[in-house]
Amino acid sequence: NVEIVFFDREEDADHGSSAYIQSTGRENIDTMVNLDMCGYGNRIFTVAKGNRENRRLGTLFSGKMLEKHAVGVIERLPFRFGDDDTFDGFGIPNIAVTAMPEEELLFTAAFLKKLQKGETASPEELQRYRGLGYSQTMHNAPLDCVDAVSPEMMCRVASWLFEGLLSSEHGS
Repeated sequence: NVEIVFFDREEDADHGSSAYIQSTGRENIDTMVNLDMCGYGNRIFTVAKGNRENRRLGTLFSGKMLEKHAVGVIERLPFRFGDDDTFDGFGIPNIAVTAMPEEELLFTAAFLKKLQKGETASPEELQRYRGLGYSQTMHNAPLDCVDAVSPEMMCRVASWLFEGLLSSEHGS
C-alpha cells in the first residue's frame, strides 16, 4: 500500500508529518520519500540518509539508476528542518528528493560535503548558497508557484522513483 500525503508548514515547526505519524502509528509506516521542491531545474538531487542498503530504497542508489536518471546524491544535510527529518526522529527510513539546475547541484553537493566535514564556508560560498535559483522556489519566494514547475522534471523524478521502488518491490 502506498499513501501520498501532503504536509505543510515545516518551516514554522508546525509539522503535519508528526501528527500524521502519531495518528497512523509508527508501526504502520515502512518508508517515506519526501518530495521537496521537485519541479524546478534539470537535475534530480537526493539525500540518501544512510539508506543505500535499505530493502525498499536501495535500488534508487544503484549506479545504473543514478546514471540513467542523472541523480546527484549526498548522504546527509548538515542541518535539519524538513518533514523527512520528522520521520528520522521516529526511526522511519526515508530520503529527501529535490531538483535543481545542474550547476547549482554541483555547487550544492560540494558545499554541503564541506560543511559535513566540519569545514567552515567562506562568506562568498554562503552568499552563493543563499542566492541559488532553486532556493527561490521555497517559502513564498518568487518561484514558489505552479508556473515554476516543469512537468518534464516532475515526470523525470516520478520515473526514477517508480522504476527504483517497483524493482525493489519485485526483487529485480
